[in-house]
Amino acid sequence: ALPAATPTMRRVAEYRRYLECVRGLAPATITSHAATVAAFLESLGYDARPHRLREVRDADLEAFLTAAGRRVSRDVLKHTLGEVRAYLRFLAVLGAVPAAFDVHVDSPRVWRGERVPRARDPSVVQRHAA
Repeated sequence: ALPAATPTMRRVAEYRRYLECVRGLAPATITSHAATVAAFLESLGYDARPHRLREVRDADLEAFLTAAGRRVSRDVLKHTLGEVRAYLRFLAVLGAVPAAFDVHVDSPRVWRGERVPRARDPSVVQRHAA
């Protein structure tokens, strides 16, 4: 027999249906959003205390995003933040979090050319080869 669905599993399934049926997102995108939402709910201890979602605070978001930022690059973190922001908007429509709570999530700044280049610029290579 399959284990009973946890509160997190039910919330994630509800969000997956919304992303598929209402937003029409691709399966891979839905999977990414679902994983982020599951991690966010886990960080709140949602299964043990489902009421935590109604009480979510800026500090909870900060803690989740800080932990995520230790594991991934700013580019990836930017996507994670977008996924959290989209989920908070969804929850606001349901009345599960205050309206406009998603504005508390600010994206990291990512600048073009900030990372170490993967290859030398072709003009530099040609100059030194001549």
